[in-house]
Amino acid sequence: MKKLTRIIITLVLVGGGILTVFLFSPRFSSSGQTTNTVNIPAVKATRGTIYQTVSELGTLEPKNRVELKSEVSGKVIKVLAQAGEKVEKDQPLVQLDTANLEISLRKAKAQLKSAQADLKKLLAQPKEVELRQAEAQLKEAQIAYQSAQETLAKNQELFKSGGISKETLEQSKDQVILKEALYLSAQARFEEVKSGAAPEDIEKLQAQIEQIEADIESIENNLEKCIFTSPIDGTLLTLDPEEGDSVFTEGRVAVIGSLSTMKVKILINEIDVPQVKEGQKAVVTLDAFPGQQFEGKVTSIAPEGKIVENIVVFETTIELPNPDDILLSGMTAETEIIIKSKDNAILIPLEALEEKGGKAWVSVKGPDGQPIRKEVKVGLRNNTQVEIAEGLEEGEEVFLALSSYQRNFGPPMGMPGGR
Repeated sequence: MKKLTRIIITLVLVGGGILTVFLFSPRFSSSGQTTNTVNIPAVKATRGTIYQTVSELGTLEPKNRVELKSEVSGKVIKVLAQAGEKVEKDQPLVQLDTANLEISLRKAKAQLKSAQADLKKLLAQPKEVELRQAEAQLKEAQIAYQSAQETLAKNQELFKSGGISKETLEQSKDQVILKEALYLSAQARFEEVKSGAAPEDIEKLQAQIEQIEADIESIENNLEKCIFTSPIDGTLLTLDPEEGDSVFTEGRVAVIGSLSTMKVKILINEIDVPQVKEGQKAVVTLDAFPGQQFEGKVTSIAPEGKIVENIVVFETTIELPNPDDILLSGMTAETEIIIKSKDNAILIPLEALEEKGGKAWVSVKGPDGQPIRKEVKVGLRNNTQVEIAEGLEEGEEVFLALSSYQRNFGPPMGMPGGR
């Protein structure tokens, strides 16, 4: 193990020495004299347009996306569409078994018919024949009651003289009570037929009818809900149940989206959000389409922030057209919102800029190929480029990542502090 470690250390030292010689070895000029050049990449400052952007990752989804949830429970008997299929508004997608609901509907309708007939009968005016019958029954009951009273009076006299037994007397009294009850009942019946139905009976029956009608409406609504239809024109993104599955109330059945316009929701740091405005152009790139850019715009910025991983962020929505439906829901999208831009600017790679203490400078290639440090004024910048507002001319060459070389190897030869 120790031997292997010594070998590795030796190889590292040798490799480092070779790299140092390659980078900082003297070069011969045409006159035969050596000049200390620096083997660090250099690029020319160019003119062009620079865009300052705010970049965030998000996920594509349709602008118009609807989740279809069940309002009833039941068993799926038909699946009428497939995920990925284009659907139209009100097109049937899934059908549930409705046999039990149809039976309940027939029963409720029969109950309604019966209750309506009872109410009609109750509200009908008494017929002449019914009134005459009730009147005859009342008179008959009255005569029977009076006859029973007379019989009781006679039997009371006979009982005093010993003509009848006490038992017979008591039977006479019972007959009076019975005939009186029949008379009062006939009298009430006559008054009922004469005056019609009682208001409370009518109200009770009407309430019963209203309840049955409400039950019928509820059953019919549930029958309609057993057929799930698309609420919009679009693409059926997902269809959850299969034939034979059970669907429960509030369970998701399908997701439908209109893919003609897509949106990306991103979370922007509170530091950057003041620079973002509705209507700003945004460039969207996707892993699924390398090298392609899709143009969109900012359509909304949440007025209230939320905390994500201890950082205050604001949900921002970017919309972009999708006329060929090539952009699909769920794709990862890298978005760049263009907050500022400038044409005809002097541009250099961001790696060529060095900053410290509020100042900025670049290392320009001198006539002898050596770096010359120049202080510059910086304008717009993005993740790859920076505008040099003052201190640099178009065509001047600047060294890239000079500071990183200095950190790794020390100042190059020919610069202060160099070998």
